[in-house]
Amino acid sequence: MLNIKLELPEGFLEEEERDGYLVSAEMKKIWAVELDLLNEFMRVCKEHDIRWFADGGTILGAIRHNGMIPWDDDIDVCMYREDYEKLCEIAPAAFKAPYFFQTEETDRGSMRGHAQLRNSSTTGMLKMEDKRHVLYNQGIFLDIFPLDDLPEEQEERAHYMSDCFKTLLDAREYTYFWENMYRRTGLKGFVKNIITTLRHVYDFKNPIYEDFKKKCVKYQNTNTPLFGKVMFRYREKLVLKKAWFSDVTYHKFEMLEIPLPNGYEDFLNQFYGNWKEFVIGGGAHGGVFFDPEKSYLEYVHEDRYDRFIKKVDRRRG
Repeated sequence: MLNIKLELPEGFLEEEERDGYLVSAEMKKIWAVELDLLNEFMRVCKEHDIRWFADGGTILGAIRHNGMIPWDDDIDVCMYREDYEKLCEIAPAAFKAPYFFQTEETDRGSMRGHAQLRNSSTTGMLKMEDKRHVLYNQGIFLDIFPLDDLPEEQEERAHYMSDCFKTLLDAREYTYFWENMYRRTGLKGFVKNIITTLRHVYDFKNPIYEDFKKKCVKYQNTNTPLFGKVMFRYREKLVLKKAWFSDVTYHKFEMLEIPLPNGYEDFLNQFYGNWKEFVIGGGAHGGVFFDPEKSYLEYVHEDRYDRFIKKVDRRRG
């Protein structure tokens, strides 16, 4: 049984062929959870007057398919930095279980440089994250990206974005070192539970991640016409023109209507090239283990450490 609020059209969860691709009933359940997350996100943003835009493949799906790309498993949104900060401030109180707003501030160790809205009663585990030892929420997610100002000069921009990305990687290494300290000691259980307690009960911050956050806003209020996502490895196609996002146009996306940037065609041309041509591929998160009907807590290894994490997550709601 799916733990969602969104009312689905009759027959939505049935297997269906779209654009020559067979979408399984199981994938439809994953879509339903993701669309429910999007709908809940839209509700909160509307209530708090927060601007946002569809992003990436969600723009492509809206324009080309009026919804999900048939072979995709991902929904992305983005927003100006000031709106992102406002969302982060109000989100912990605005989203109630099973919805969980995940950032490094609300869920230590998630360390992505952007936010995710998750459904805690589901599972969306990245294969690169060892499910026996990852401490944070691993429900199915909606990606929420802040757009940060970028310098106009190309060489300076490349250096800046590369530096931001490297700092984020260093912050992750710092976190992983302490999380896995127990593997390098003879007192595994003892050290493991001490680290878990410190990370989940006390508000210890990663100093390198704090440095990353400062670097993100280095060019804020510099009147630059460009912005982008500094949490990713530098590629010039990730550099966006603010003019493309100066207004919104609403478009059908499955049973919802979502805001696209007014310059969506320029965005698609830059990001995808010949985007009107159908090229069937894998999902954006092909390395994810999904279960839309079971909580990620059902898959973690049952030892004292994991039982402790379950208690912490229950308290979080």
